Amino acid sequence: MKENQPLISAIMPIYKTPEPFLRSSIESVLGQTLKDFELILVEDGSPDNCGEICDEYRLRDERVKVIHQKNSGVSAARNTGLSDARNYGLERCKGEYVTFIDSDDRLVSNAWEIALKKIQKSEADCIVFGWKDFTAEGEITDHQVTNMDITLDASEMAFQIASDNFLCGGGYPWNKIWNAEKIRREYGNIVKFTDRVYTYEDKLWIIEVLEKMDRIILIPDVLYEYRYLPSSLTQSPEKWEKRQFNAYDAYDIILDKLRGKNEKAYRGALKFYFGFNFTDLRNMYPYRKDDIERFKKTKRRLWKLSKRIKMGELPNFKYNLAWLYFLLLGWL
Repeated sequence: MKENQPLISAIMPIYKTPEPFLRSSIESVLGQTLKDFELILVEDGSPDNCGEICDEYRLRDERVKVIHQKNSGVSAARNTGLSDARNYGLERCKGEYVTFIDSDDRLVSNAWEIALKKIQKSEADCIVFGWKDFTAEGEITDHQVTNMDITLDASEMAFQIASDNFLCGGGYPWNKIWNAEKIRREYGNIVKFTDRVYTYEDKLWIIEVLEKMDRIILIPDVLYEYRYLPSSLTQSPEKWEKRQFNAYDAYDIILDKLRGKNEKAYRGALKFYFGFNFTDLRNMYPYRKDDIERFKKTKRRLWKLSKRIKMGELPNFKYNLAWLYFLLLGWL
């Protein structure tokens, strides 16, 4: 560890976060029992008072760093804004370890003390921990990623993430802490989030980082508190359609990254991608006349995916039968 280097850097992207949520999130970091950290607040040109709140905390605590960046065309829900903000933080973070926090979520008070003791003892490159969902009404649901401390090879974690399995805590960036020094050493710099997609961009980043990692530790401790907002589930049909096809784009990139490098993860990604594309089409079929263009577009996308699949790469008879059908007739 270098002189004056914080043990951990936490990056918090901020855009139009309600003041009570933002303050609660920042306070949960400043109240950590582990004191050796830097908190990087990346204020993404928010039109409200988020920037002023960030500056207030910077003046109160020297561990708080603030980056004000001009919002580059982000609407209230501009999708690449989150990746851009995380990248600004990654470029400037100095910690031996790095993690992410969403600006309306919270950490339990001893989260980093627990996690960093375990990651250092195990000499792992990444630690994954559980989280709890909480709502304005006080409802809480715990999500453990394991019932005991276990270690995995990075290639196995890549398989779990690419397959969208729950074992590694999903493709979320906020329930993981990474060895930033190893990332810098192996890649020559901090790996950045892509701005090519806004769905599954977290998965893409994780899979790319895992390529040069070795050991991962999963722990049963629930250390992160995720604010569950019902509004996040209510989107217009137009937005759902954009997210649907952006997810397909993301998995095209994931397949390109994994092919020839991690065959198990590649097949896991292929199974998940084909499965959710096929499920989308099947669910749309009874209502296809209501939006025939979207139905045709989804069908052609499955045909396009089928063309890149080789015989035997899908796991079961049902998928292989569907693959053969769309390979031959999906263009119609």
